[in-house]
Amino acid sequence: MKTTLVASIAALALTSACTQELSSRNGDSAGYMRGDLGTVSDIDDGLHDAFMYSDGMNTHLEVHALGDYGWAMVGIDIWGAEFGSGPLAAGQTMTFYSDGRVEGDDQVGGTGIGCSGPDYGQFDYDEPSEQIGLSIDTDPETGGIIVDIIADFGDNGVVETSVPLNGVTMY
Repeated sequence: MKTTLVASIAALALTSACTQELSSRNGDSAGYMRGDLGTVSDIDDGLHDAFMYSDGMNTHLEVHALGDYGWAMVGIDIWGAEFGSGPLAAGQTMTFYSDGRVEGDDQVGGTGIGCSGPDYGQFDYDEPSEQIGLSIDTDPETGGIIVDIIADFGDNGVVETSVPLNGVTMY
């Protein structure tokens, strides 16, 4: 039963976050999001929510911004690594592409997705990223991990976000 439950949670976490039923989780996470994504422009805000799932080999991280501009979400899935160790340890960088390929590492893969719309979970844009750049650092105040993400959606925008993982809700 436990193995089935863990496998089910992993499968759910690694699906497109946009196609899951979302409800406002009423959070104000540390970190920020800036840029343009799909139908939403001029994002420059603190994160509304940040969520992560990791089982030691697969990691899903999603960040949400919400403001007068509407709602934007960037989600990344990484397989073969988790934040804080190996290729995702503090001081490391990683670039991955829409086909899942990671530059310089054939043991790790990743994909990204972006969603945007008029309100939380109401999306009229839901597309994969063309490229995701990650930079992993140590938070000088807490000693925790900070993940900086640059998500490139081609003609549909570029989003920059910074996420202190000690402020992320695990699921």
